[in-house]
Amino acid sequence: MALVLADRVQQTGTANTTVSFTLSGSVTGFQSFAVVGNGNTTYYSATDNTGNWEVGIGTYSTTGPTLTRTTILSSSNSGSAVTFSGSVTVFVTYPSEVAVTTDTLAYPPAIGGTTAAAGTFTTLIGGSGFANYEQITGGATGNAVQFQSLGSDGNVSLAIQPKGTGAIDLAAGSKGVNISNGGTVTAITRTASGSGSYTTTPPSMTVSAPTTAGGVQATVSCTLAAFTVTVVSGGSGYAVGDTLNLSGGTNTTPVLLTVATLSGSAIATATITNGGSYTSVPTGTISTSTVTGSGSGATFTATWGVANFSITNAGSGYVEQPTITFSSGTAAAYATVGGTPKIQTLGTNLDFYTPGGQAFRVSDGSATATPVSWVEVRTNGTTANIGTGGTSNPFLINTNSNIFSVRSGAMGSVSLEQFRVSNVASAVNYVNVTGAATGSATGLSVSAQGSDGNINLNVNPKGTAAVQFDSIKANYIQIKGAATSSAPSIAIVGTDTDIQLSLVPKGLGIVLMNQQTPTAVTATGTLTIANLLTQIITSTSATAVALTLPTGTLSDAGVSGGTSAVNTSFDWSIINLGSAVGDVTLVAGTGHTIVGSAIVTVGTSGKFRSRKTATNTFVSYRV
Repeated sequence: MALVLADRVQQTGTANTTVSFTLSGSVTGFQSFAVVGNGNTTYYSATDNTGNWEVGIGTYSTTGPTLTRTTILSSSNSGSAVTFSGSVTVFVTYPSEVAVTTDTLAYPPAIGGTTAAAGTFTTLIGGSGFANYEQITGGATGNAVQFQSLGSDGNVSLAIQPKGTGAIDLAAGSKGVNISNGGTVTAITRTASGSGSYTTTPPSMTVSAPTTAGGVQATVSCTLAAFTVTVVSGGSGYAVGDTLNLSGGTNTTPVLLTVATLSGSAIATATITNGGSYTSVPTGTISTSTVTGSGSGATFTATWGVANFSITNAGSGYVEQPTITFSSGTAAAYATVGGTPKIQTLGTNLDFYTPGGQAFRVSDGSATATPVSWVEVRTNGTTANIGTGGTSNPFLINTNSNIFSVRSGAMGSVSLEQFRVSNVASAVNYVNVTGAATGSATGLSVSAQGSDGNINLNVNPKGTAAVQFDSIKANYIQIKGAATSSAPSIAIVGTDTDIQLSLVPKGLGIVLMNQQTPTAVTATGTLTIANLLTQIITSTSATAVALTLPTGTLSDAGVSGGTSAVNTSFDWSIINLGSAVGDVTLVAGTGHTIVGSAIVTVGTSGKFRSRKTATNTFVSYRV
């Protein structure tokens, strides 16, 4: 259906109540309404012999033929449809309600008809004969051009519909495309407090004017708050946790301090619990009043910065983000216009494309159910978050400076960090985690990968904690590191009283252990705990040798730095390679007892097991 205008179109007919006209007669020198075309609309005017008249938009039909009175623009019946009497004359007209005219030669003729005249205009209204219509308004210097929906309905959408596979091309300037669901300033967010650059009163703030014609400039203000405090005099009688207010200044909320550390009963340091809200700050050395506790006499100095904002006039007509200017200092902030805008697809999926193809998709996952979880992307300063909104399957990936972490909890709620990857500059080595298919012989894998030939894979518990394997079972293995001069441990931990440790090689494989160079003796002397821990002692003496065992104290210190548990034991042997009468006789040291034969004759060997029975006390058994 198209709107058609034609010259000298007029017919006579009769009115069908207030619905339509039946066109029956022709008028000499005029065309019939047939030139409008079946189903098309045109502007019409109708009169009768009693003075009734009507102007509107009519739809022509070859059936009848009739002209249906689609929209009434004006009439002798106060703008409503007229009940005509007798014969009616109907003709094509150009109503004043839709006419575009000019009053000087500086502008082109009226824009109208099926082809718009070339030239410029300040305001263009399309479809004003309907309840809802669009308006294009030019902008003066510094003002934006407006393309808006108007009409009698409370909510009027604006449909921009390309033809076929054509697209909507938003070729924006350097500021990009702004999306907002309102034209007022709704929030001010501080990006820099300017702490230290304000010493008396807060700066005034200026919000840049809106760029739409008729827009109202917003006005905002701020107050100052304390950002740091320094103790001048600590006073007396205070306790950690006491609270006190800074005195002086003009405020709605005073600074609240909490005592952090003391020097005797005087305050050494205090933390700011509430920075307060000041229109005039106290200066110099500031006295205090006690809120909780019994101390008194503390004084401070403070540095002040911009804290709280008040929107005194939200303004209107903002179609791009305004700038915020402070009259002094180094504070900075930005404005938010409107509330949360909504981009909504009428289908199941919403896709985002770059020239290389599809880059991102937001999907319901179900065409029949309303999703309770959705993708959400947020940024806040140096922090970026990608996660789920809603209440189902809370998940959040968070990046902050050089940290990548995975958190639990839906976006906008308190999120608990579950996993973190910290940045290492110029890293060439990394951890690789590999899954496994059904029935995989190798199972899951955590490995060190990278360009280096040899790469350690470190698992580091915090503090004195241990690495535990299969700890969900009743009995499990625990590996723990040790401090300097202490030995690390591999322990069996669990609910059972007696737990064996099985080292089971496969097939003909064996358990390989590290063997240090044996200790060689040739004469009588005292053995050290380090000699015993080599596990093999050889003697090549041709005469009798007496070897004194280390004391219990030295033995305890030498085994795990004295941290070994009672009943810890180790084995060692003596091999007598001497000649003649070169027997080896063991002699007990202080706190060290020998059980069994203490003599190893020439050409034989003796095996011993040394056991810690108490602190600084050992027994060595001949086995």
